[in-house]
Amino acid sequence: MPKELLSRLRESVTSIGPFFLLILAIHFTGLFMVGSPDPAGSSAIGSVFQSGYYSHYGEYVFTPSFLVFLIAFPLMVFGMSLFGIGADQAMEKMGAAVGASLTKKRSIILLAVASLLIGALVTFAEPDLTIFSTQLMGEQGKYVLIIIISLGVGLLLALAFVRIIFQWDYRLILALIFAVVFGLGCFVNREAFFPIVFDSAGVTIGSITVPFVLAMGISVAQIRGSRNAEDDSFGLTGLAGLGPLITCMIWAKIMDEIVPAGNFAEYFGGLVEVTDALAYGPTQFAQLGSVYAAEAGGAALDILLGLAPLAGLFIIYDFAVLHLDWKHRLKIFVGLVETYVGLFIFMIGVNTGFMPVARQLGRAFGSTGYQDNFYAVILMCLAIGTLIILAEPSVHILGKQVEEVSQGSIKTRDLYVALCLGVGLAVLMCVLRVQYLIDMRYMVIPMLLLSLLLAMFSPKIFTALAFDSAGIASSTMASAFILPMVVSMATARFPNNTEQVLSYGTGVVGMVFICPLVAILILGIVGRCKAQVRLAINRRRVVEFDDSQVVHLPCGEPNVETGGAR
Repeated sequence: MPKELLSRLRESVTSIGPFFLLILAIHFTGLFMVGSPDPAGSSAIGSVFQSGYYSHYGEYVFTPSFLVFLIAFPLMVFGMSLFGIGADQAMEKMGAAVGASLTKKRSIILLAVASLLIGALVTFAEPDLTIFSTQLMGEQGKYVLIIIISLGVGLLLALAFVRIIFQWDYRLILALIFAVVFGLGCFVNREAFFPIVFDSAGVTIGSITVPFVLAMGISVAQIRGSRNAEDDSFGLTGLAGLGPLITCMIWAKIMDEIVPAGNFAEYFGGLVEVTDALAYGPTQFAQLGSVYAAEAGGAALDILLGLAPLAGLFIIYDFAVLHLDWKHRLKIFVGLVETYVGLFIFMIGVNTGFMPVARQLGRAFGSTGYQDNFYAVILMCLAIGTLIILAEPSVHILGKQVEEVSQGSIKTRDLYVALCLGVGLAVLMCVLRVQYLIDMRYMVIPMLLLSLLLAMFSPKIFTALAFDSAGIASSTMASAFILPMVVSMATARFPNNTEQVLSYGTGVVGMVFICPLVAILILGIVGRCKAQVRLAINRRRVVEFDDSQVVHLPCGEPNVETGGAR
């Protein structure tokens, strides 16, 4: 345990460290000194491009929020490390045991019903879904959206497992799902709801879902014993993540009818809470204890409410069907405790340190001082998007399982590079949406059609892997950092206009889902082209090598004209 924890700590520092150092560099340059008055003396925030900006450097850089950000780093490192150990010991073993047992039962109906329940409960337990729903709907209405999204994941996860059993083509299923989504989208009139729908597909696959569902899928594919077991091991989480596109489209149509024009603030209270929070100055040092106390209570309850139904369902299934020995049960219980504590510590670091910094960045990027020098915002957002994916806990779980199942043919390094480039592009596109008021449909629909086209030429394993990785890329850090940053930027640009904030400030998680999807599909096509080039080179070498040999035939040389021996 100590050696494994030490190894995990080193891995977590390497993962979170680059992004943490980037934010520190941005902070110490004074690029987003929140609350700093501009040189004219008004209360509006200034920018580094205005004279006299650094006269307030010490007052507005060394603030309580900066101290909280520094404390967040060790909290996130330790929390991610402990969560990784717990996920290996509990979630993966639970998923593998359930998957193997359901497959051996040879009942399609049982597998589908169990998958639906597991998908819904696992998604309900996701902390990033809670973060997203709270930011959008507020504390009072967050569970409405959580239930709608969880139901969508459960339905599509059941379809994903049935697909493995019947060996339906993955790309055909994708085409049918997109056809349904586009068909439902024709009935939603207001553009303000489209970003929420695509965000809902991005926040479903996270820290709890990845180890459980991937292990369950690998177990089902291997026990079924098909020649495509390696390909079938991937694509489950990606396919399940598309479920909320359908259920949230239906929800958006209902909201389209019941939300009158101008009354968005009444239904999307989370956006109003964020808007009001921007009006307050830096937190006083004496109030730091109350900040941690408030966040600790909320995080502890949310994670407990999320994990308890899943753990309860597994306990019932174990005593009714699995009958594990007490040694295995004890290991799983300890793993669940480690998962809970690790997630709790990680979420405390994210909620107290990273989300406030994200809002500060967004407020600075949306302020008047940066509008005339928007190139600086573009460069910083590219850097933030490129590095933030490495701080995502689920990405490292996926990378390890990808290399194991593919037996080293898919390198973790190549996967990380594709994800970094995809997320960087996604953040850039979302910031451009806010700046130039671009309708999200003009970005999403071409990207989705491009992904379907690329899926036809990419190897099957890469198609499934691309959707898995895209869902994981748009997980906790996208909800906890990128989303509040872009929402705050939109709030600074459109004060007291909730509909505009909803239209242009949301949708970032959906874009973080789509762009890495395209990047990994391209990676698959490039890999296939390289393999064909290597094959052609090797064949040429073999031919040239054989031509250089002298072959002595026992019956003499063949007659070229007759084909027989002379």
